Amino acid sequence: MARFNGIMQKRLIDRTGPIMEERKRRRREAHIKKQRGLSPETKHRLTVFGGAALGVVMIVLLFVFFSNAFGGKEIMTKTELAFDGEIFATASSIYYMKGTTLYCTDLEGEELWSSKNNAEYMNIAGSDTFICVYNERMAIVTGPNQEARFTITPSDYNIKEVVCGNDVVVLLTETKEDKPVQYLRAFDINGNDLQRTEIVGSELLQFGLNGEMDNLWTLMLDSSGIEPVSRITISNPAQNKMTGIIEVSDQLIYEVFFGEKNMYLMGTNNMMQYNSFNEKTSETLIYGLRCIDSVETATDNIFAFIQEEIESGENIYNIHLVSGKDGKT
Repeated sequence: MARFNGIMQKRLIDRTGPIMEERKRRRREAHIKKQRGLSPETKHRLTVFGGAALGVVMIVLLFVFFSNAFGGKEIMTKTELAFDGEIFATASSIYYMKGTTLYCTDLEGEELWSSKNNAEYMNIAGSDTFICVYNERMAIVTGPNQEARFTITPSDYNIKEVVCGNDVVVLLTETKEDKPVQYLRAFDINGNDLQRTEIVGSELLQFGLNGEMDNLWTLMLDSSGIEPVSRITISNPAQNKMTGIIEVSDQLIYEVFFGEKNMYLMGTNNMMQYNSFNEKTSETLIYGLRCIDSVETATDNIFAFIQEEIESGENIYNIHLVSGKDGKT
């Protein structure tokens, strides 16, 4: 993995004492005397030359970073899309909501089709197989090219969130009672109810679908005992079967990431890696850092971290890039 240590700020502390300070003072005095000895014309020429050299360096850096000068696969594509709303992308298309209309474009931002919805305040979720627009009262599920799938119009519960997989759509729902109860409900491609899981005794922090088998995973916090327990459950909605449970009690888990072969838990102290058998295979100290994003490469998962606490008004961040394979930065 390429090393990005240059991103990290390193503060060097001078411990050599008064001797080094005296040397610094003498160098400053010598530099001032030298400058005083230069004619105004010479100073002007040096200033112009220095400015021109700096300009050339900046142009070269901009060319390298934004022109893909060294070849390889383009990692970013500029589009003409500019709006404030929800968006997601597949390997070939971009989908977004603008007002009550769902738009589909190609990866260059060229519109392919649009579909207006009568309901207001619609959210969007999707995958390569499903597109779902929803609000609290209804969910409309179609294929990626507007193929009709199914519509859910609940009457006794509200829809809070939706995730889509290859062949499964999962809704987080909440009853309309005085003390509402939450359920995760999984549906197949035809709208058949596959699985219904009540969220009881724990707070649901995160959930999603992973892998070709559409395994449903949840991250929950159980605070009923002496010390809180972070619990990750994995089930298969198509088979309505639980396949794994991981409990962590020595720290709080705040986010879960999945790679092609591994699962990564982000905790208040460590980043933990688990294999497909739910066995912990490695642990990396990340105390004081918070994961903000990740990317999967052909050989590794790379995670971006920032400091957990940022001083008020500070807008410069040190980004730590950590390899999921070996935990190195």
